[in-house]
Amino acid sequence: MDPDLKSLFFTINPDDPFVFDIQGRLDFWNNNRAFFAETHGLSLYELALHQHHPSLLTCWPSQYPNSGGSYPYAHCEDIRQHTEWKYGKPFSTSTMGLVVYANDQEKRPVALKLVEHESNEHTVLKLIIDVQNRDGYIPGIVPVLSLVAVAGHWAVVMPRWSCSPVHGWFCSVKELLFCLEELLSGLVFLHSHRVVHRDLSRQNCLANLVLTNVNNVQSDNPANWMQNLQASHSVRYGWIDFGWAVVLPPLTALESCRLHCKQAHYGAWDPPPDVALGERTYNPFAFDVGTLGLYLACFTQHLTPQIPLLAPFLDKMITRNVASRFTAQSALDFLRFIQQTLTEEELKEPCPHPGYKEQDSYMYDRWSALPRHFVQEWQHMREPAPSKLVRLGWRLAEMSSWFRGVLAFCQRGLDWVRGVHHDVSST
Repeated sequence: MDPDLKSLFFTINPDDPFVFDIQGRLDFWNNNRAFFAETHGLSLYELALHQHHPSLLTCWPSQYPNSGGSYPYAHCEDIRQHTEWKYGKPFSTSTMGLVVYANDQEKRPVALKLVEHESNEHTVLKLIIDVQNRDGYIPGIVPVLSLVAVAGHWAVVMPRWSCSPVHGWFCSVKELLFCLEELLSGLVFLHSHRVVHRDLSRQNCLANLVLTNVNNVQSDNPANWMQNLQASHSVRYGWIDFGWAVVLPPLTALESCRLHCKQAHYGAWDPPPDVALGERTYNPFAFDVGTLGLYLACFTQHLTPQIPLLAPFLDKMITRNVASRFTAQSALDFLRFIQQTLTEEELKEPCPHPGYKEQDSYMYDRWSALPRHFVQEWQHMREPAPSKLVRLGWRLAEMSSWFRGVLAFCQRGLDWVRGVHHDVSST
């Protein structure tokens, strides 16, 4: 086995994180096929350099996985449902080589990811295994099957879950809210163990489903395969990828924890503006909640006329007043309150697809179509739209490092005048 996995897999080029030795990664996996097959019963999928993307590998099974899906393993689409797709073979996917796929001895699909020894990710994975062994599988977290020692580091083996929760949309209000409950439950688990995810993006929350190809499910077709499985309440949702996670001491206070602003913005695609105007420190747990809130808003905020309580729920997840933002637990509690207020008939109703037009969640009016008495009752949770001046500041800070420096200098001056001092946790 290659003894230098650190440079091959775990050393990131600060100038361009997408520059790495893809051929070396391909060789590593191919050279260790026999090891994984003989010692762990895992048949690695075929691997080849991607024809059109020099930093990717193409990965596909030589034998199709079983279509059954006994939890924690995924439901695999029956190969007979496959429609030809010119960009890949059935069940194929692309990877940067850190993650590859395999079938176990029962032809159930699994994923393998190289993890650095004693890294934060390794710590989180060991925690998940310990809790699973004691309490069973964790809602909202993709299960961990095993950790395999590899050349001084580890390969984590997990069931292959591969669909975004919204890929085929939802068959009912009940299933949509269940998805939100699962994702929040996973975040509650992490935060309760003082783990900050820092990469709550759509790519890192999955459903226990594997398609023959990504175009084989039409989200606007209510009879699609995913919605049929949802109708029998067979779909589960969970978070993966703790490569950017931070593990803080067990007694760290969720409400007052501070990290340096440079620790923000690691993987989140659409983060809250907690450090957008030169703030020196931020609360990483609140930042996680805001990031998740913005992700949930992008596919649920259009539903507030149908589910009015989503308006205060989303506003309290993404509010710019960080001190009053929901914690993960309080967001989960409020979501369960929403579920309890809906009748069985309301829960069974279909919910319209959000469409594909991106909406700025801080400018989108989630309250405009709601009854006046409802707005008055929940006004205390409503998030005001940011002023033009604030939005201009965000825009300038995004475009200009010089302007960000000026804002940071001004923030430090204001903190000094007000006598504000934040103790920054070490990571």
